[in-house]
Amino acid sequence: MSRQQFAEYMMKCLTFSKLKGIVEAPKSKSIQQRVLICNFLSGRELVVDNPIISDDVIIVLNSLIHFNSCNEFYMGESGFALRVLPIIFSAFREKNIFKLSHSLSKRPYLNELQEIGLSIEVVSDEDVVILNCSGSIYSGEFEIDCSKTSQSLTALLMILPIMSQDSKIRVKNLQSEPYINLTIEILKSYNITITRSNFNEFYIPGNQKYSKLYDYDECDWSGASFLISAAAIASEESIVISGLRQNPSQADYSITELLKKSNVKFSQRTDSFEVFKSKIESFEFDFADCPDLVPAIIPIAINSNEICYLNNVNRLIFKESNRIESLILEYAKLGISIKQDGKSLIVKPGKIKSGLVDPHNDHRIAMSLAVSALKVSETICISNPQCVSKSYPGFWNDIIKIGANVNE
Repeated sequence: MSRQQFAEYMMKCLTFSKLKGIVEAPKSKSIQQRVLICNFLSGRELVVDNPIISDDVIIVLNSLIHFNSCNEFYMGESGFALRVLPIIFSAFREKNIFKLSHSLSKRPYLNELQEIGLSIEVVSDEDVVILNCSGSIYSGEFEIDCSKTSQSLTALLMILPIMSQDSKIRVKNLQSEPYINLTIEILKSYNITITRSNFNEFYIPGNQKYSKLYDYDECDWSGASFLISAAAIASEESIVISGLRQNPSQADYSITELLKKSNVKFSQRTDSFEVFKSKIESFEFDFADCPDLVPAIIPIAINSNEICYLNNVNRLIFKESNRIESLILEYAKLGISIKQDGKSLIVKPGKIKSGLVDPHNDHRIAMSLAVSALKVSETICISNPQCVSKSYPGFWNDIIKIGANVNE
């Protein structure tokens, strides 16, 4: 059986559904990855207190566990691991080898690693791309461009505190600022101090020691955004998502502002979030700091009353797939018009039709299509549905739990 035949054999098919009940939000992979690195730097045990672990978290966990016994690490499809671990590991060992899939190698990373002083030799073969990474990170002054990703900045903020001298980082074109705020908040929980001045300058005192002060563990607004979207368009009355706390440090917490703009009714409590079926109004929203939200918002946009404008989505081309192309192509198969206009997507609401769609091995595209399928009058089949395990392995079980009609 070919890979394509296997993907089609493993399809998930969805039909019209009415959702109800309570579902627990998934754990945040962004937080879990950062906490694992903090534990590594503090000498603590490397464990994940969660029975359902995403692929990206497993990649980071395995790399950290095996750091002392080998110098070759598999990055899989994790952009975070690719941009962060070479910087972290270079503080302890001058030469490391990283293996990544061909699709991951197409995402931007080389300039980000080279501009902070690492030397990268790229070797490609039929199965994987191999990065021979050499060089060491020392304290000092850095100037980096974060126009495509802020993850190299995250790595520096995590590793520079343990250096012998103080450091300063000047940042140009900072994107995804909430992720940097999240990193700094997690570092505080390990008694690490970072000072920020002039908006884009970071001062990092040296000779700090990682010492855990309290647990930093939260559920994930990124994963929960698909549950929120499903509730808004397909609930009988409402869906309660437990475990979600108010935390603007998570970039995708900004979905709450979008819900207000689109007239989606919700109720927020200390540790839960209830979303009511709503008459959705058209909206215009800036996704510069939260591009991962875009796939989750598409189902809301196509069920609105007028055309919606999703602005500053240009970084979507650097994800697991070119998400702009993937969204336009796959939704066109379902009769939905999404057009690109510069850095914006223009989404025309419409009645979704049945069809077979391909998520392009992209977890968020698969979940977006699955949520939209809850409103189809016949059936939508999604190939390669297991790709959701990259960030949200429990997604299919969770939407079935609240009433989604899903068949294999």
